[in-house]
Amino acid sequence: MPSEGKNTAASVRALVVFAAAAVAARLLTLGQPIVNIDEQLYLLVGDRILGGALPYVDIWDRKPPFLFAIYAGIRLLGGDGIAQAALAALAFVIAGAFLVYRLALRLSGPTGALAAGIAYCWWSALTGGVLGQAGVFFNVFMALAALLLVRMIERGQGARSILGPALAAMFLSGLAVQTKQSAVFEAAFFGLVVAAIAWRTRPPAAAIGITAIAALAALAPSLAAVAIWQGAGQLDALIFATVTSATLRAPMEPGDYIWHLGASALMIAPLLAFAASGLRRGPPDPAAAQPERRTVRLLLAGWLAVSLLALLAYDRTFYDHYLLPVLVPACVCAAPAFDRWRDYRLPLAATAVALIVAVFALQWNERAGTGGWRTIAALDTATSGQRNCPFSYGGPSAAYLLNDWCLPTRYAFAGHLVFAAEAPAIGTDAVAEVTRILATRPDRIILRARPNPKGNTQTRAVVIARLQRDYLLAARIDPDGLLVYRLKPGLVPLPNRVPPS
Repeated sequence: MPSEGKNTAASVRALVVFAAAAVAARLLTLGQPIVNIDEQLYLLVGDRILGGALPYVDIWDRKPPFLFAIYAGIRLLGGDGIAQAALAALAFVIAGAFLVYRLALRLSGPTGALAAGIAYCWWSALTGGVLGQAGVFFNVFMALAALLLVRMIERGQGARSILGPALAAMFLSGLAVQTKQSAVFEAAFFGLVVAAIAWRTRPPAAAIGITAIAALAALAPSLAAVAIWQGAGQLDALIFATVTSATLRAPMEPGDYIWHLGASALMIAPLLAFAASGLRRGPPDPAAAQPERRTVRLLLAGWLAVSLLALLAYDRTFYDHYLLPVLVPACVCAAPAFDRWRDYRLPLAATAVALIVAVFALQWNERAGTGGWRTIAALDTATSGQRNCPFSYGGPSAAYLLNDWCLPTRYAFAGHLVFAAEAPAIGTDAVAEVTRILATRPDRIILRARPNPKGNTQTRAVVIARLQRDYLLAARIDPDGLLVYRLKPGLVPLPNRVPPS
């Protein structure tokens, strides 16, 4: 059993290694304003919260409130938010890697645990966690909860109290759920673990009480969100956005679904193979035969299994960042295989090379497809002197923040009015919303020159018809393929700012 707090030097060295690995795996994207459409919106929502906006009412998305609270906190760090968000996400990746390391020490020696943390830094960059996806944040909450549960198991019957660690672990699990809803599966599993530990170490009445209080701790973040939106008279908006809307989104086309699922499977398969090998062989340490160590191994293996089974919930869409919750238990379980690196030198070397090449290739492709800060500056120039809020139909939502644009609609995310799959799931008629926005005669309209293959043809047709009638082309912005249109002379724009509720 590792001695907590007695090897500070090793922990500091590990943190330095993880910091270097995390930075190296993100070199091409750090400080870039246009990388992934999701993180752009999260930062914008966080910014508008500080200005009085209420998520789901004044600005819409389906992610839970705590993710937006994290981004509001990031905006309090000052600056334009881009560097601050990148550094915050980087800090969470490093923290996640360190927690992987601490958990992996229960299964392997220091070499394997260190390799597990490095693997987390790189695999998270491969699977959509290169910046601030929700999984980058909630993985830390779940990993810390898992570490608390592991310590409860290790202390066994000798623990003076398990209530405090149980409450902390379940509260962290609840925070994870309020960062992304899919964490509910892992949170439920951890709740069962708490109940099992309580039942094994305490009398029945005490075990029931501890389990019930721990369940309330897990629900506390969700109950707090309910209370806030209920107090604002907007509970229906919260429930629709965070619970109902995901079930209404149109499924991917079968070909797209198979493509995304297959690509994601290729990304994660080598790590899962090492995890399976690590669980099968285990550490050579004789202490691993102790009952507490066997229970810890069972917990970590069960966590990995639950995280994989949770992927079945994504039966309508699948993207690479859905794999992020799998990474922590997978890297931990792979540590014994990494510790026996001499036995796996060829597959490990091949995997490491492929992983590094894939990470940089994906980032290069992402970066080459956008103009980054040049695009933001070009949009700022093209919208200079605008007389009301511009309407960005598929443009980068980061421009609303970085160019200090006001919002003509609560659907500022690039996809909600553009993607066909979103039309039944946003709580309003997309065509009617686009028509309403256009009726205010936005002084500038930003449009992608090429229609999105998965786009909403009806809303785009409405935009194109209005552009042909009332607008003149003002600018072309490459390589993003953006067009900026200006209202024709003689036409007067109307007030169209969405005020905070």
